Amino acid sequence: MCRDVPGRPRGRRTGMVTVRHGKTGRRDRCSWSRDRQPEVSMIRRALKSVLPAAAAVLALLPVTAGAAAASTVAAHPVAAVAAPHHARTHHYLNGRVATRHGRLNVRSGPGTRYRVVGHRDARRLISVSCKSEGSRVHGNRLWYRLPNHRGYVSAHYVRTGRYVPWC
Repeated sequence: MCRDVPGRPRGRRTGMVTVRHGKTGRRDRCSWSRDRQPEVSMIRRALKSVLPAAAAVLALLPVTAGAAAASTVAAHPVAAVAAPHHARTHHYLNGRVATRHGRLNVRSGPGTRYRVVGHRDARRLISVSCKSEGSRVHGNRLWYRLPNHRGYVSAHYVRTGRYVPWC
């Protein structure tokens, strides 16, 4: 334990000091600087040497990356037409509305407590993007989400004939 030693040497930097503890008789070697604990001075020394090196590496990194990109461009000429970037394609499933009534309610969320935001006619084909759980409709807790977040319809009233992925 090197802190709070009575009569510790003063000065900018005094080097190593041997400290003897009263009860245990154990000896420790401590390095001191003016009014600082040894742990703080070690941290400061590490920061003074590591931070400039890290800053130098980060400063040179974009230059070397740009130089590498320029050398690859010069070595391999780019084709006149770039490859098209494919946006994420959505695979929607078609389902048929199977209600005994005239229309199927489209709701703002997966449940009967959400407000009605639209209707779909009976026997009409609709697109379905995914399924989620909600309130029960005749024992079925699944609700299908319509594409582009247009609403939810109960899976009890829609026949897809295929697997619908989870949202």
